[in-house]
Amino acid sequence: MLAQPQEHRYSTDLRLLVAVQDRFSSPPSVAVSAALSRFAEHAAGWVAVGALGAAFDPIRRDRWIAAAGAAVAAHGATVVTKRLVRRPRPESPLVVVRSHTPGRFGFPSSHAASTTAFVAVAAGPDRVPAISAAVAAWSAMAWARLVVGVHYPSDVLVGGVAGALVAAGAESALAAREGSQAAS
Repeated sequence: MLAQPQEHRYSTDLRLLVAVQDRFSSPPSVAVSAALSRFAEHAAGWVAVGALGAAFDPIRRDRWIAAAGAAVAAHGATVVTKRLVRRPRPESPLVVVRSHTPGRFGFPSSHAASTTAFVAVAAGPDRVPAISAAVAAWSAMAWARLVVGVHYPSDVLVGGVAGALVAAGAESALAAREGSQAAS
């Protein structure tokens, strides 16, 4: 029996990452993953969608602005966490890195956090649709970040949780604002 690299033998995170890359390495899968990654870099794609929503949907303008703000807040919170935790991105001969990253730390995923935060807030205060939309968007971004080889599964999982926490805070702020506007 051939000896496996020690990191592969003991890291469930690495084994899952390698399994995803082995299964989803077709050119279309990689192209879509890279496009999703570029879209959400520094939460910029979500800010653009929020700005467009605010410009063209005046009834929900506050929600679009709050969603963009939540994406930026989630991104910022995860960048600070990365600097504190200092967990390196995947560095293994078993992982194919298919995307450039601005930093060498990967825990938690800012892409997963900003995506979850934006979609949960933009979907609205109704919990079931908001949670469903956020989980679907998080799943797509998490898959993309694994396919391009820049995160471990735990990075994107914790990023999604961070985004959900930021979204909950944004929803509370929106509810308080709507309550104070109704009272005046």
